[in-house]
Amino acid sequence: MGRSAASQSKSFSSDTAKSIDVEVRKIIDTCYSKAKDILETNRDKLEMMMEALMEYETIDADQIDDIMNGIKPRPPADWSDSDGGGTAAKSEAEEPKARRDETSGPIGGPAGEH
Repeated sequence: MGRSAASQSKSFSSDTAKSIDVEVRKIIDTCYSKAKDILETNRDKLEMMMEALMEYETIDADQIDDIMNGIKPRPPADWSDSDGGGTAAKSEAEEPKARRDETSGPIGGPAGEH
């Protein structure tokens, strides 16, 4: 009830505490049910979003708009599949050395560049 476990003072009776617990449980159950219903109703959109994330790794606002309108999301604006591996990253040979040097750290820079 928002009190510290070590707190000894009570500002309400055990009956009031039980009533509060019952109301909190009703709120939690109602919200859980509503969230579950929303997810089940929109399962197709969740599946499309999962597929887009698996293919592109990230999705942008335009892709989310496509998904929410029930259509297959378009590739991201900066998407390039030129390496045939389904990734937008340029190969190390295509990327200028200065760019590689400024992004390469102990683990090689941001994930989008690999």
